[in-house]
Amino acid sequence: MTTINPNRGSFTATSRTVGTVNLSTNVDGITGADIIDMGGLALSAIKLSTGVNACIYAFRGSMETTASMLPIYNSVNGRVAAGTSSVAMGGRIMAFDPPQFSGYRYLQIETITSTGGGVAMGSGATADICLADRSKT
Repeated sequence: MTTINPNRGSFTATSRTVGTVNLSTNVDGITGADIIDMGGLALSAIKLSTGVNACIYAFRGSMETTASMLPIYNSVNGRVAAGTSSVAMGGRIMAFDPPQFSGYRYLQIETITSTGGGVAMGSGATADICLADRSKT
């Protein structure tokens, strides 16, 4: 597991920036998955590499430190997640509502089944994390 600092470069008119994270190759779906430092930005989209397996992409987050990554739940006690365990989502882009992720400093993707068990990704499975400026969402 590595903490990824996205390449902010020069902001475009859309005020977006991207960082690439490795997904877990462990059967628990979380061990070794990179953590992205959103540092004032919020998740707006994820582009998955072509080598991903069918799974649900659930999120872990922390407001303070990478040492305390916790599952993110919505207001009705459901995991914040996207994707499906019946179709591999490789090469696709998933869009998200940035305000839902605006309270977190760190974000990590957990790959799980519909019952919550882990899914191991193949070597080299990555996700491009598109972050939006929270003040422009």
